[in-house]
Parts: sequence; structure tokens; C-alpha cells
Amino acid sequence: MKKLFFALLALAVLAGCAAAAGEKTYRSGDFEYALLENGDAELIRYHGDEGRVIIPNKLDGHPITAVQGNPFVFYDEMAFITGVKDCTVSVALDHPYLATIDGVLFGMTDRKLIYYQPSLKAANYEIPYGITGIGNGAFLGCSSLTSVTIPDSVTSIGYEAFWGCSGLTSVTIPDGVITIWEFAFARCSGLTSVTIPDSISNIAISTFNGCSGLTSVTIPDSVTAIGESAFAYCSGLTSVTIPDSVTSIGDCAFSNCSGLTSVTIPGSVTAIGEGAFAGCRSLASVTIPDSVTAIGDYAFARCSSLSSVTIQDGVTTIGKVAFNRCSNLTSVTIPNSVTSIGYGAFSDCSNLTSVTIPNSVTAIGEGAFAGCRSLTSVTIPDSVSAIGDSAFSGCSSLTSVTIPDGITTIGESAFAYCSGLTSVTIPDSVTAIGDRAFDDYVNREYIPLADLVFTVAPGSYAETWCRENGRQFVHTGAEYGDRTDWLPGR
Repeated sequence: MKKLFFALLALAVLAGCAAAAGEKTYRSGDFEYALLENGDAELIRYHGDEGRVIIPNKLDGHPITAVQGNPFVFYDEMAFITGVKDCTVSVALDHPYLATIDGVLFGMTDRKLIYYQPSLKAANYEIPYGITGIGNGAFLGCSSLTSVTIPDSVTSIGYEAFWGCSGLTSVTIPDGVITIWEFAFARCSGLTSVTIPDSISNIAISTFNGCSGLTSVTIPDSVTAIGESAFAYCSGLTSVTIPDSVTSIGDCAFSNCSGLTSVTIPGSVTAIGEGAFAGCRSLASVTIPDSVTAIGDYAFARCSSLSSVTIQDGVTTIGKVAFNRCSNLTSVTIPNSVTSIGYGAFSDCSNLTSVTIPNSVTAIGEGAFAGCRSLTSVTIPDSVSAIGDSAFSGCSSLTSVTIPDGITTIGESAFAYCSGLTSVTIPDSVTAIGDRAFDDYVNREYIPLADLVFTVAPGSYAETWCRENGRQFVHTGAEYGDRTDWLPGR
């Protein structure tokens, strides 16, 4: 599953933070720079030690007229950002591009806030009016900062702009902001609430990833897409209302929001991304509207409190491991629109007792119901042509299974470890039975399920398989039971 783990936050969004791939850079003392088309210098990175830094007007005779991102960040050997240097920055009053105000570094031409020194004493900071952009990584690692006032003149908040500002408790994003870039508020663990303005149409990748103190968020009707991992690991978030304007919920958008108890998915949403709600272990119920055509891989995996799932007609694909380890789920009805149940879709749903598979389904994926040890019955429709490997393995409460006409293949370990299984009916359409399809594992050895008797058609592949593998079988239509009519009368 893509980007499910918190390690996402350690990966730098390199655009704007370092020279573009393939761009030639130069060194002048402790400064690294690139040349613009007009011969001016674009400052890329400062390689010196922390302390006082005086940025010159020129580098090797080239006037500094641009800065790419925050030049004071630390990089590891993989060129990922790992932190920020604590530098007191000075520039000459006649600098062609740069200026400082109260120790904060700005670009004069593009009116962008470039660098806020992490050790500045002020807990509250008001960005001067007239500034139009907060640069990439501008406040990165400023853990002592508790609040920031952003003026209406700001239109853009850059990559990782407030990344790791763990002391930040409140921020008001004004209506003038039209773009919030990836990771902008990632790991702001002290942030408790946020209101996204109507000017925003897209919540970018990992914008609020790791904001564990966030308890409420207001998403306006202007938003059409919630990006990958946008609210991942926001463990304090208890509920979220997604407006009707949203059409897509990105991969891992709310993954590991462990406090999330309820979510409303509107009828405008057409796709629920991979891992979108994975690890939301307090989520009790969810209704998936008929506008959704695909439930992504891992979408609700490990939602251990999920007891009710309503899947409306419209969904055609239930992705792999979509509801894996939803241990509180007792029943599920799959709508007639579904054609494919993915790999491990309901695996390890240990309290699932019943499932209805509609005639629209043509494929039951590998491990689809593996480990559903409370499953007592399952109806497989005629539309299914193959039962995937390990599809029902470990369903120890399953006592009987009728495999319908149309099935040609029973995959490897399809019903392995189903220790309660006593009766299986196999039609003559079956032409392949995989290894260990009906085996148990005892004392480190695979053995046939002890009490299982197969019902097979005379002369069928299944009968031949039973004979070759020493399995008990009876013929279809044969009757078994006690009779006494053969005893002589008195």
C-alpha cells in the first residue's frame, strides 16, 4: 500500500528546495547557486555552520536575484530534508533581491517570506502585509512558534512551509490563499483546529499529515479533491464532513486517524483511494454512496471497530485487502454492481458470520475471505468462474460449501485450514483443483481435512481427483442413511 506509513514525512518534496534535477550548480565559499538565463545567481543552499550568516550581493560576480526554497535546510546522503539550520541572517541594505525584517529573511521582488530563524524568541508572529508568498520550508522546524497571522495579501503557502512547527496551536488561512502546497503543515502536532478557506480547490499531498492534535477541520465547498495522505495520522480527529463538491478522496487521505468515529462520504465522490481510511480503528460505520465505482486497495483495512458497512449499487470493484482485519464486522452485503472482489478484500474479518455474493461477481480474489473464522455460510453464485488461491482458507466455522456450475478452477489452499468443513459439493464444470485446496496443517504437516466428504458427479474431474488423492466422496444424487427393509420379518 502506497504511503501508509509515517515515514512519508521524512521524504522531502524536493521541488523548490534544491536545484532541479540535472540543473548545474556552482559553489562560492559556503554558498551554492545556479545561474538564471540572464546570468544572475539563484541561491540554492548554504553549506556553512550555524551562527551568523551574511549573504553577499553577488556570487562570483553574479547578482543574487532569486532564492530557491529555504537555503538553510539540512539534507542527508539521499538528498532528503532532515532539518533546518539555526542562522542569524544579515544582508546589505542595497541588496538587489533580499531584505530582512526583525531577523526574518524576505525576497523583495516576489515578496516572499524565505526563512524564519527557528530560535527567534517570539511565540506569535505576524507576517507583514504585502507579502504574497510563504516560501518552501520557510518556518520549517520552528517548534517554539505558537501562532502565525497570515495577511490577506498572501496567495501561496509553499512546500513544507510550517513542517514540524509542533508548538503551533492555531493558524488562520485567509481567503486570499489559493494554493497550499504539499506537506505545508505536516507534523504540526499542536494544531487543534483549522479552517480551509473557500479559495482552495485542492487539499494537497500530506498537507496536514501528522497533525495529531487536530480535533476539527472545516473543508469548504470549493474543494474538489482531497490529496494523498492529506490528513494521515491526525489521531485527534473524531469526525469529518466531506462536502458535496469533493469528487475524489486520495490514497491514505485519512489513514491512521485512530480517533475518527464517523465520516460522511457524499454522493459526489466517485473514487475512494488506496488506504483512504486504513487504520481508522475507532470508525464504527460507513456508507459508501452509489456514485463510488471503486473502493481502493486497503481502503478500510484495520478499521477494527467497523461493525456496519453499506455498499451502494455503483461499486464495481472492491480492491485488495479493502476491509482486511475489520474484526468487528459481522455481516456484509455486496451489491449487484460488483464484478470483482480483490485479493484479501475481507481477510481476517474474524467476526464476519455471513456474506452474500451477488451474481454479478465473476472473480473471487486470492485470500478474499481468508481468516474469517466465524463465517458459517457462504453462497457462491453461478457467475463466478474461479475461486482464487486461499480465498476461504482459515474459515474454521464453515461446515458446508456448494460450488456452483460454472466454476472451472478451485485455487491453491482455497479452503485450507477450514477445520469444521464436512461437506463440499463440486460440479463437473471444475477442471482444476489447486494444491492443498482442502488440507489442514497439523504437526508441521499438510493432511486432508479429517471429516470432509465430497459430493461429485460420476466420471468427473473431481471424482478422479478424489480417487488420486485418497479423499472420501459420494456421487451426486446418491442417498445415504439407515434402512431396515432388508431384515427378515418375524
